[in-house]
Amino acid sequence: MEVNKLYNENCLVGMARLPNECANLIIADPPYFEVKGEFDFVWNSFDDYLQDVEKWAIECKRILIDNGTLFWYGNSKKI
Repeated sequence: MEVNKLYNENCLVGMARLPNECANLIIADPPYFEVKGEFDFVWNSFDDYLQDVEKWAIECKRILIDNGTLFWYGNSKKI
């Protein structure tokens, strides 16, 4: 991936191209399971949603350095 270039793609696709332990910080506001709008129809069930969240969280752990930080925005009722 090029430095200082924006990518508009699924985060799992982009994160897969990153090497292990390459990020000091991840700031994320992932989609919630149920909201009003197009994301209401992305997952067939809450279990499907959790599987996607788990994939994303595993990639975050892989690319963060050992003492890296993950800021995950949301609220306890929607995440």
